[in-house]
Amino acid sequence: MPPVLLSWLLDLAPSLLVITVTAFALPPRALFDWHPLLVVSGAMLIIPWAIRALDRDMSWMAQKPRPSKIQWHWILQLIGTVCLSLGATAVFITKTLYEKPHYTTWHGLMGLITVIYAILVSLAGFGIHWKLWPIGRLVNYGIARTIHMYFGLGLVLLVGISTGLGFCSHWFSRQISQWVGEKVVPIVIILFFLISLFPTLRIILQVRRIRFRQPTGKPN
Repeated sequence: MPPVLLSWLLDLAPSLLVITVTAFALPPRALFDWHPLLVVSGAMLIIPWAIRALDRDMSWMAQKPRPSKIQWHWILQLIGTVCLSLGATAVFITKTLYEKPHYTTWHGLMGLITVIYAILVSLAGFGIHWKLWPIGRLVNYGIARTIHMYFGLGLVLLVGISTGLGFCSHWFSRQISQWVGEKVVPIVIILFFLISLFPTLRIILQVRRIRFRQPTGKPN
């Protein structure tokens, strides 16, 4: 596949997941419906595009100065993290109201880890951007940026896995079976799980280009 087509596929295919979940969750009939809606929007659209905003090869960002790209990055990252947090809160309140146990599935455990990780990565990003202590004193700014870049890649991987596990849930199986029939549900779940990892592959390509462009000495 040509690189341009591969790039478009990895960028746009996750929109299918957002559209599908939105069709199931809107209009919200219960508090729980906000969970998949907020999580899939934050995980598959907002957070990946927060990182994509820093890509100098992005057509709509290529001519913008770096401070503008960084501003877009942290604004989208903040919105995405808020979406994940609110989505996690919605399901936590729902389980509490119905007296159901918390974090008893891989999806629940990964979701909790992902939300905590997203908050920590976001806070670290703000610290690096405004060079708060210990950035520039105990930790070199360039090294901190490089570490933050890889932790950002880890965040995209975590949200992809968490979202993919969400498609293995009873809620999604019940909803999608009304569209495709029960026999096709396993195929759809596998397909959607794989698509959930597309943002990770896209960001890997972006990180590889950034590392390739950097000099062999200390990172900028």
